[in-house]
Amino acid sequence: MSLERTREVDVMGVDKETGYATLAIADDMDWSDERKHLAALQDKIYAYLDFVESGEVDQKYPQGVGRNKEIRIYAKYDFPQVGLNFLKNVATVVEQAGCRLLLTVLREADLSAN
Repeated sequence: MSLERTREVDVMGVDKETGYATLAIADDMDWSDERKHLAALQDKIYAYLDFVESGEVDQKYPQGVGRNKEIRIYAKYDFPQVGLNFLKNVATVVEQAGCRLLLTVLREADLSAN
């Protein structure tokens, strides 16, 4: 999945530690065009909020019914300050919708036996 597929939920699940119903965003876009990245991220987050607020999330993912909701961004690249500032601002909107917003930057790991 990708940020460019705005109307698709990348992954849904239940976090075993917190019990939150998690809607994950796979952010594989680099930051060479900050405006494009921020616009795509905003579109995706707001689409997820619509999915939650409309109740469609509970219809499509019954395991999440009655659970707190979170939107978790899994990013391939480090976020520049402009991206972090954007997320801080958007987190307020997400919280007003009854969700929380989290960011995880994935790190490459060498898993070879050598």
